[in-house]
This record gives sequence, structure tokens and C-alpha cells, in this order.
Amino acid sequence: MLDVAYSGSHRVRILTDEHLYAALGLRIAFTSREGGVSKGAFASLNLASHVNDNARDVQENRRRIAHVMGCTPEHVCVPNQIHSTRIMCVSSRSIDDFARLSANLEQSSAFAQQSALKNSPAYKTSALCTTTVDCEKQIYSHGEQSLFDLLLFQLMDKAFRSIFLHNTHIQDHFDRSFLSSDITQAFDVITPVKQAQSMASNGFDAIVVDRADTCPLLCFADCLPVIIVSPTGRFAVVHAGWRGAYGQIASRAACALACLDALECIERDTQKHGSCTCETLGATYLNTLFDTRAYVQIMKGFLASYNIYIGPHISQEAFEVGDDVSSHFVAKFGAHCSNVANHVSLARVVEDDVCGVGCCAQRIANAHQCTFMHPDLYFSYRHAHGVCGRIGALAYQTHASRNSNVKEC
Repeated sequence: MLDVAYSGSHRVRILTDEHLYAALGLRIAFTSREGGVSKGAFASLNLASHVNDNARDVQENRRRIAHVMGCTPEHVCVPNQIHSTRIMCVSSRSIDDFARLSANLEQSSAFAQQSALKNSPAYKTSALCTTTVDCEKQIYSHGEQSLFDLLLFQLMDKAFRSIFLHNTHIQDHFDRSFLSSDITQAFDVITPVKQAQSMASNGFDAIVVDRADTCPLLCFADCLPVIIVSPTGRFAVVHAGWRGAYGQIASRAACALACLDALECIERDTQKHGSCTCETLGATYLNTLFDTRAYVQIMKGFLASYNIYIGPHISQEAFEVGDDVSSHFVAKFGAHCSNVANHVSLARVVEDDVCGVGCCAQRIANAHQCTFMHPDLYFSYRHAHGVCGRIGALAYQTHASRNSNVKEC
């Protein structure tokens, strides 16, 4: 359920979930036009810097919404949105950590004795390395623990593909010409928080957050905003325009989030078996531990527990599209997503999309607010003929602790 709240002396209006905040210390927000300082077509809480609004006004508006979220502007991460299916993960982990070669590559008898590990299917199929030699050097250069992490990330991507690419929509109607890129892995980029803002400028339409010190802000004026929340405190903020909705960015973000949750489960499970070093991990144990089917089942359990929040967006009644676009949506998602001639329901598409990978329909909260029909309350690109500000979708975990024990693996 989404609650209307007015926050602070500036009366910034947001749609939020107070019960979620009480339970997890996680604040979500869909903003409106109210509570800012911008003027004219951008009045008043415009959060976008690319629409020719006064830069100081935008900065002040962002400062106000950061205060509402319980953070400072330095915590806010604003991506360059490009109407794609690209996902950035902000995490304490970084794939760069596993790909960067160390300066000292001394041979070690302890590493050489682990030849059995090289026969592991997970080791041989590592997607993070281009050759066997590179793989050996990269694993060794980061010590024994990074072998474990590397294999976990490879397992994560295999499980992601197992769920996402076998979604019936994808399996039956996979249309590469309508997707910005091939979907082959959970994340396009995994970055530490210090590099998140600079990396975000490269273009992403969803941010998955694995840390308590990052507040993603994505901007909208008719496109559909989605916030996905895990009971662990991890979350994703998603921009689903018609291209992103068609490309199933919402379910992709949900699966990516489930990858991280399941990853933590596996790591916690291995701690029960003792230290995960090369001395204690044999080939047999690896093959048992890195079982994609078991990992997929953990992911599905998490997917069913996620809250899905859909913010204000253009309704089906107002969203008229061309015959070609409408026919593609009908072919992929069914006639119910376009049961009015040449009008597409982005909400139905996204709801079907996330439920198709295992999310629960009863856990979807839709604001049922049309940006086009309420231009006094929300910015609408179509209603304003392209000259307008942008509302925002944000999420921020105000408590550093995470409820990591919410689900037993």
C-alpha cells in the first residue's frame, strides 16, 4: 500500500510505504510537483538536470528530497537514463576486484596442489575471464578467497539466465530488434559506491542497491517508475518506458536483486561448513555447492517475497502508440495489455512481467495515478508537449544494518 505524505517545512509531497519504513528502515518515495522552487513549466519540484531548468533550482530541489529520504545530496545517485534494459549494481563487491591482475604473480605450491579445482565445470565456464590462463592468474592474484567469490558470481549469472531467459514471454516472443542489448547476465556493471555516480553517467535504467549509503534517483514524466524491495533491505529502482517495459527491465531487475539475496544465503551456508579456502574446497564439494538448480530455488523463494511498487505514470487511456508498437506488445504479453485499440497499459505489462519470474501479484502496490490526467500534480511529457520537469522515484535505507536472517536458505 502506498501512503500520501507531506514532509518537512517545504511540504514535499511523496507516495511512500510507512509500514515498510517501520519494518526495515527503508524509505521509498515517488515525488510529485509539490514542494520545490522551480518555476514556470518546471514548477515546482523538478528533479531533472537535463530539461533546461535553472541548475540552482534543481540542486535545491534535490537537496530537499534528499532530506525527506533521510540522507544528504552526496548519497544521491542519478543515472543517465537511456530507455534501455541496462542495470547497474551498487555494492561493496566489484567485478573489477576479480578482473584486475595483481602486480605479484608468484607461483604457489598451495595453488598448484589444487588441480582438481580446474576440473570443476564452474571453473571452466567462468564468464569473467577470456582464457584459461587469464582465469588462473586472476584467481590466484587475488588469493584463495577470490576463487570462491568468482565462482559465486558465475553461478549467479547462470541462475539469472535460468530464471529470466526461461520466462515464457522471453522464450516464445524473444525479439532482439526491440531490445537494446542481449540479456546474458545479471548486471551490466557492478560498482562500489564511490564510483557509482561517475559510472551512472554511462547510461542505465535500473539501479540495484546492496549498500545502506546509496540513494538512487530516477526521473519520470509519463514513463513507469518501479521500486522493488527485498525483505533483506536490498532494493532496485527501475525506469520502465515502453522500450524498457517491452524489454522486461522490471523482471530483470527483480532477478538481479534475487541473485544478490541468494548469493548471501550461499555464503552464509558455506560459513557453517568452515573456511572456504582452496585447502578445504575440493572438486566434489564445489560441484555440490555450486548447484544452479538449488541456487534457482533460493532465488525463487526471494522473488515471491518482494514488494513491487508502481508509481505515477501515463495510463492506458492516455498512452496511444502506433500499430507496430501495439502489435509487438500484444504478441509478447497478450491482448489484455492493449485491449483498447493502439493503447498500451504499461502497468499490466510490468505486472505480468514480474509475476512471470515468480513475484507475487498480491505484493504489487500500484499508485493508480495517471501523469497525463493530472498535470497539476505530476509532470507529463505528452501533456506539456515535451517541455516539463520530472518527478522522481527514490529509495534509501536509513539504517546501516540489514535483516540478513529474514530467510533461511
